[in-house]
Amino acid sequence: MNFILALRVSVLATLAIITACQTPSGKEALNVGNEYAKQGLLREAIDQYRRSLAIEPDQAAAKRNLGIMLVKTGDYPNAIRSLESAAEKLPADFDTNYYLGEACRAEGRFGDAIYRYQQSLRVRSNDPRALKALAWSFYKIRYYSEALTNSQKLLAADPKDTQASVIAARVLIKLRRFDEALAVVQGASKSCDKESLPFLKSVEGDIQLETGNTGKANESYAVALREAPLTASALYGMGRILNQKGQKDKSADFLERAIRVRPEMAEAHFLLAEVLESTNAAQSRKHFEIFAKLAATDPDLLNELEQTKRKLRQARN
Repeated sequence: MNFILALRVSVLATLAIITACQTPSGKEALNVGNEYAKQGLLREAIDQYRRSLAIEPDQAAAKRNLGIMLVKTGDYPNAIRSLESAAEKLPADFDTNYYLGEACRAEGRFGDAIYRYQQSLRVRSNDPRALKALAWSFYKIRYYSEALTNSQKLLAADPKDTQASVIAARVLIKLRRFDEALAVVQGASKSCDKESLPFLKSVEGDIQLETGNTGKANESYAVALREAPLTASALYGMGRILNQKGQKDKSADFLERAIRVRPEMAEAHFLLAEVLESTNAAQSRKHFEIFAKLAATDPDLLNELEQTKRKLRQARN
């Protein structure tokens, strides 16, 4: 047993003894929770933070740390409640605001998320995590000028930041500034690591497809999928190309793979529903229904949503 593993076992054994053999105070339970959190034992940490709050309900640190763990485990509604309560006593705490922003963003509350990210940036003005999250949130509400400003701020600090390049390119696509978007992704592709290349190539494919360069789009998506076969955006892009070519079966295969990787990908559900309309009415209707739920609050998909509602009404009659 190496030293690090032995230390981990020792810490966990100590924690187990503390937890089993005594009723800790609120702060002691908080400390135990913190140790579990450091070890990556999120569920155990959550239990200790809740125990801490059961003993001392007003501990802001326990509420904050509980909220952070709940964000990391995907329990966003309870995370919001815990972090909002913590924020009453910790209004200028970076982690409280940042993770509250993350929980709100996951719940589609982008206005609240933007406010919380901005509050966190008052504490750490150049924190890349908060700047990226803020940029994506502005992107989702179509406030593209602010999304671009924040992504450019990130790139000014680190020109090799792949995610910042992707954000900037996505915004420029929405603004139909395709040449600039292409320059951003191609520049980033020259210096990125192997793991980042598929994401950049996928965005490059989207740019080429938007400008009618289907052949180049196909090449870009193919590179992305060769490097990372589970790149959902590239799978979706290939599905679009194959659908345009009338190759419905192959298009459906790529779209189904995209959805398996990213079930919440609304556009893939819509296109798959259209592709299947003439061959599998039941599956087509299922994907239209999924799309309707996913796209209900997305302003970029209003036209597709209206088409979907009309088709679902027709299917019921």
